[in-house]
Amino acid sequence: MQKKVLVVDDVLVILDFVKMVLEMNNYKVITCLNGYEAIEHIKKDDSIGLILLDLMMPEISGWDTLREIRKIKSKEQLPVIIFTGNVKEREQLENNPLKNEILDFILKPVSYEDLIRRIEVVSNTW
Repeated sequence: MQKKVLVVDDVLVILDFVKMVLEMNNYKVITCLNGYEAIEHIKKDDSIGLILLDLMMPEISGWDTLREIRKIKSKEQLPVIIFTGNVKEREQLENNPLKNEILDFILKPVSYEDLIRRIEVVSNTW
């Protein structure tokens, strides 16, 4: 059975790249352009094993999306990797109350190899 990853980003080019990379490595991928869409998928689909979540999105931020996700599923039930191009978010992570709710933090741009390596570490747990 293919492992399912939910990728949330408001930039189509990034969604397409990540989807292509993951599908080439035998993952099933669902893409969402915003956090609200992602939350609805999580409510309906228990087979999602991992979320790659951008932080800077319109409508609802990645952090607010994560807060809502944690009302539905715990970190153990559904790991989340933050996937952002905002270096300041990485620097401020230590002071963020949600830091213990994420499994990893990937800065964009990310190489094909690094993305797969980081996801495979997590995928061994689900």
